[in-house]
Formats: sequence, structure tokens, C-alpha cells
Amino acid sequence: MSDDWQGLNGRIEGLRSLVAGSDGMLSPLKARSVRHPAGSLSPILLHDWRPAWDLAKSIQAAFTAGIKYDSRQDREVAWTKFNDARNELSKRSKADHEEMFNVSKAWRDLLFSDINAQRYSKLNDALFFFDPTTVEDMKASGKRLRDCGARLSAAKDSMLKEHKDECFQLILEVRQSHDRFWEQHKASHEQRHREIGERIKDVLSRVEENITKNREKRAKAADALSRCEANIYKLRDMLPNAKGDDFRSQVEGWLSEACDKRDSIRETIARIDEWIEQDVERRNDINSKRR
Repeated sequence: MSDDWQGLNGRIEGLRSLVAGSDGMLSPLKARSVRHPAGSLSPILLHDWRPAWDLAKSIQAAFTAGIKYDSRQDREVAWTKFNDARNELSKRSKADHEEMFNVSKAWRDLLFSDINAQRYSKLNDALFFFDPTTVEDMKASGKRLRDCGARLSAAKDSMLKEHKDECFQLILEVRQSHDRFWEQHKASHEQRHREIGERIKDVLSRVEENITKNREKRAKAADALSRCEANIYKLRDMLPNAKGDDFRSQVEGWLSEACDKRDSIRETIARIDEWIEQDVERRNDINSKRR
């Protein structure tokens, strides 16, 4: 049985070497470097203690199985060395775990603060209506949120899974608040677009109504002009045959009044034509901008 206890003693010494060797640069244990978010602090070296724990479990199993030593004293000495090594392993692995937890939590807390700062709040917009969140504000906030995601990715090796998951979940929540802003913005934009469309329709309707009315007025004025010009021709034909100074003077007065009326009607038609032209240009301008 001597080979059995000698082999076990060799494993105990191997465990002691693994634990003690973690202090040196040539430690047989794998190690990784983690960095605290406070950039002024030096990187922290943390060991992978799993091989040491696996060895400790195999040693414990040997003692539990009742491995035989040459003497009770030899067994107690081996057991004491093993327990001392295991206690030191527990102490060092616990210290590394706490160090890792503290570094990870520091990253989590820092990222939480920066991520939460990008959250959109409809309530805040309602309370501070005089300074609402703008589209440009949300674009800038979206960029900062993406930067937080990049920083989370860069710090993943210095964080525990639970803290990374918490940060990722918070990013999703804040992103959802951004989505609600953009949904509201889209709905508001569409509502304004509909309102503007209705106002444009009302303006176009009034413009078309004005054009129709003025064209009707022009048609009536054109008829009146035709009748007036016919009357002028008639009065001019009457002048050569007008008998007596009084009647001739009367016909000349009618002719003068008819000419004045004709000029007035022509001015009215010109003014109506100008109104129609202005409304047609306005209608065309509105329609061109709607395309």
C-alpha cells in the first residue's frame, strides 16, 4: 500500500505547489488580466483555480476511501498538509472571486449610470413641456447608447455573466424607450402631414371657387361688353340721321355714356383676368409643391 500513500502525498505536494506558485510570474495556473473601470488602477491578475479544486477533490476522495499510511501519525501529517493547502486555496480563490465581483460590479454600476442617462421619458417631456426632447436630442442619445453597448462589449472579459446580462437587459429597455419616442414622432409627423394636407385642400378649394366665380363674372362682363359695344355701334349710326340739335345732343350724350361704360367694363374684365391669373398661378404653385 506504500505506493498509494506515497502517490497521495505527491498529489498533496502538487496542490501546495499550485497554491503557493500562484504568487509567482511562472504560476502553473492559467491567469487572466482584468481592468477596473477607474483607468488609474493597474490591471488585476486573476487565476483559474479549477485545476487546483479538481486536485483537492481527488485528494479528499482518497482520504474518504480510507487510504492506508504506514502509521496514524503519517496520515495525520498528510491530512494536516492537505487541509492547510485546501484552506489556502479557498482563501485565495475566494479573494480572486471577490476581486472579480468588485471589478465587474464597478463596470456594471458605471454602465448602468451611463445607459440610464439615455432613457427617454414621455413624463419628463410633459413636465418640462417648454423644453421637450427633440429629434436631434434623440439621435445624439441613440449614438451614446450605442457607445455604451460598445463599451460593454469591450469590458466583457472584466465582468461576470450576471452583470453583463443586467447591462444588456437595461440597454434593451432604454432602446425600447427610444422606440416609443420614434413611434410618437412618426404618429405626430403623420398627423401634422394630414392636417397640412387638409389645410392645403381647403386653400385649393377656395382658390378653385374664386377662379370659378371670377370666370362667371368675366363671362357676364363679356356679355355686358358685347351689348354695350352693340349699343355704341347703334348710337354712332344714329348720329348722322339725328334731327335737331337737341336730339343730336341727346344721342351724343348717350354715346358718351356708352363709351364710358364700355371702358369701365373693359377695366373690370382686365381686373378679373388679373385675379384669375393670380389664382391659377397660386393653384399651380401649391400643386407643384405637393408632388
